[in-house]
Amino acid sequence: MSSHYNSCDHCVVRCPFASQGCASIVTHKTFDQHLQSAALAHTLLMSRAMEALKAECSQLRTSNAAYQRMLLLSFDSDYFIWSIPNFEQQRGAEVSKIFKTKGLSWYMKIDFDESPQYSAVYLYASAHNKRVNFEFILFNRDPSRDETLHIDDWNLDFKGKGWGNKRFIDRLTLADSGFVIDGRVTLGVRIVGEPY
Repeated sequence: MSSHYNSCDHCVVRCPFASQGCASIVTHKTFDQHLQSAALAHTLLMSRAMEALKAECSQLRTSNAAYQRMLLLSFDSDYFIWSIPNFEQQRGAEVSKIFKTKGLSWYMKIDFDESPQYSAVYLYASAHNKRVNFEFILFNRDPSRDETLHIDDWNLDFKGKGWGNKRFIDRLTLADSGFVIDGRVTLGVRIVGEPY
């Protein structure tokens, strides 16, 4: 059967540009004629495919650059980086793993239900009563658009508890602003100075 298919002039064959969008149905007999007569159309299809690949490569390079930046920061002992998958579907509260910096344990918490528009972000002391000045970082696909919030007013009444900002993450503009990278939102916290 395969020998007949390969030699019969009337068997239908797929155009080699079908994956780029050529919908022509050709036979062995009309194959060469099709390639010649559709050369311009095939060139346009290849050009569109190349443009799509360029855009995809550019997006991958940008995502890769953002991940490389986050990875480098994660090796700095004053930073903790937390990546949350499916951020836009999250509800309730999420708590990060405990991390150590400045000789003390800390963790982050995000409350998704505190406001319909915003996700609240907090830094918590873990098993101690110290406070600290810190910065939250919301990483963007474009590093120049990262959002940073400096916190230096950890209230004494909340010593040993959490402190942060109820309006740090605007969920309504998150995806369109470049903060969702490959379905994830990545936050960082940088401890500034010594605990007090």
